[in-house]
Amino acid sequence: MLRTNFVNDFMSYYHRAKILQDRNNGLLPPSTLCNDPLQDNVTIYNCVNRRYAGFSNVLEDLTYGDESPAQKRYKKYVFPLREWLYLYLFHRMTGSGASFGPKDHGYRNSIAAKVAEQGTLEKMVDYIKAFEGVMFTSLGNQIPPFPKPSGSGYKTGGKLYLCEYAPRLVDDVLEWFQNWQVRGIKEAVDFCLNWHVKNGLKRYHFVLTAFVMDIAEYQPQLVDPDSHCYYGSNCIRGFDLMYVNDEKIKKQFWYEQCMQDLVDLTGNQPYSLEDVVCDAVRYWGNYVPKGYEHLQPHQITRLSKLKIEGNKNGLFRTFN
Repeated sequence: MLRTNFVNDFMSYYHRAKILQDRNNGLLPPSTLCNDPLQDNVTIYNCVNRRYAGFSNVLEDLTYGDESPAQKRYKKYVFPLREWLYLYLFHRMTGSGASFGPKDHGYRNSIAAKVAEQGTLEKMVDYIKAFEGVMFTSLGNQIPPFPKPSGSGYKTGGKLYLCEYAPRLVDDVLEWFQNWQVRGIKEAVDFCLNWHVKNGLKRYHFVLTAFVMDIAEYQPQLVDPDSHCYYGSNCIRGFDLMYVNDEKIKKQFWYEQCMQDLVDLTGNQPYSLEDVVCDAVRYWGNYVPKGYEHLQPHQITRLSKLKIEGNKNGLFRTFN
């Protein structure tokens, strides 16, 4: 396996992000900096474990309450598996509260805490049916291509999916898990994708992968958090920058070898590294989200001398 100079640069980025994550979690003094201005000032570059990324803030709060490493905006809940899986799915389908901004990333437009207050899945669905406000965000997370609501009695395809399809998916996933055999992330994602196709829906790769990763994060007795996962376009771009496929191995197997090399180098898990690689690609592209316009040029200067061209949003959302 031939590494490029991006691998060493990634490891430097990774160690700086780990310093900031440890600071955020109280393991280092609050004044700790990693001395990379972009990472110190733009918060999407300050973590290496998936659960500490902003898009998991809501689930961390609902799971751990006052012990949450996030912003502790919501109280802790204890639910049966069925309700937890529905909340994971609801959170991802509505955009994970993502904004990428400094004030509300992970919480933007989220009503997951209000949904959790209802207690049972059936009452959660009733609450969503009656809710008239905003509950989606598309910043950093594409809204899935929901089914058309015509003739269904619902005003939007989003509500139709969340109230009619999502509970059935959760129940069928739980039945699939009944033998208590621990599944791999890719295996569980494939089940969800195939379920969608069988039910006349598009595949929703991005959000269903995030949903399964949540199960691996919070219910590891069902999905193995150490298993390999599917990689988004940003992550694949990172692999292509860091490694040279000089043996002409098929891409599917080649990218798993790339990921395994990073697992060996960092000791981290694939589903967390998938997100870190995506952030590293944004970092190399000098991506600064909206909300940081107040920063001066010297505050968003990177230590890395490597540079790539990215799209204007710094995001590559599709999955191969």
